[in-house]
Amino acid sequence: MVRLIVKPEAITTEDRLDKDVNRYYNYVRNGVDTIHVANIGADDVEKILERVPSNFRQRFCDFMKEIVAEVGVDYVAAIKQSIVDFVLLDVFEEQFCYK
Repeated sequence: MVRLIVKPEAITTEDRLDKDVNRYYNYVRNGVDTIHVANIGADDVEKILERVPSNFRQRFCDFMKEIVAEVGVDYVAAIKQSIVDFVLLDVFEEQFCYK
């Protein structure tokens, strides 16, 4: 009877998936140091800003600075995610594809 009360519940597939997703995003956020990731290039920022009409760039100068900073943060996050994806794909290939 005590075993039934104290027995831990079986981990469901959904819980396992949640743990895997949390682990993945933890690797993306904390596993790759930002020092090892290049920032977005100035020429790329210029190409992005060329798509915004000049009257908007002049009218909303402060807002444009915030947007450029946000693009830089998103760029670094995307590069870090790509690094984690590459590492995990490499491990997956070693385990399953080349045996």
